[in-house]
Amino acid sequence: MQKWLKTPLFIVIILLNLPLISYATCKAKISNLSNESLIIGFIPDSTAGSDEGNVYFKNLSPSQCPGSTIDHGIPKNGPCTIPAKGSVDIDYTSSANTISGTGFLATNSIGGGFVYNNSKADTCTDLKWNGAALTNIQFNSENGGDITVSE
Repeated sequence: MQKWLKTPLFIVIILLNLPLISYATCKAKISNLSNESLIIGFIPDSTAGSDEGNVYFKNLSPSQCPGSTIDHGIPKNGPCTIPAKGSVDIDYTSSANTISGTGFLATNSIGGGFVYNNSKADTCTDLKWNGAALTNIQFNSENGGDITVSE
């Protein structure tokens, strides 16, 4: 095989073997202002074989997310533990401009479920309680997709 043909062929083979990953659709933050650790996890909508709504915990050690999928060294979807008085940046992702899924969060004293989705392709996700609202947890506190746990 000609040398000039080997290099492009090698590049194509490498590119075909790269995993297909979703792209960051919006950035948000989880702030745990309480005195208790917070466990949180996200379950992306997998209807019709889609994988829309993955959530990446950007500045959290994989050791804080036992049981979570680790994608390129970054915990994906959780469950992850956010320490008391700690925060983490998260990226909601999508491969088709749709963010959708359910989630759960708990401390030693409270727990609850939520749903998340974006109704418009150009907006960040909106979180809502899936059941009774917990008064010391605010969704979409500063931006869409933010979660703030107060004392």
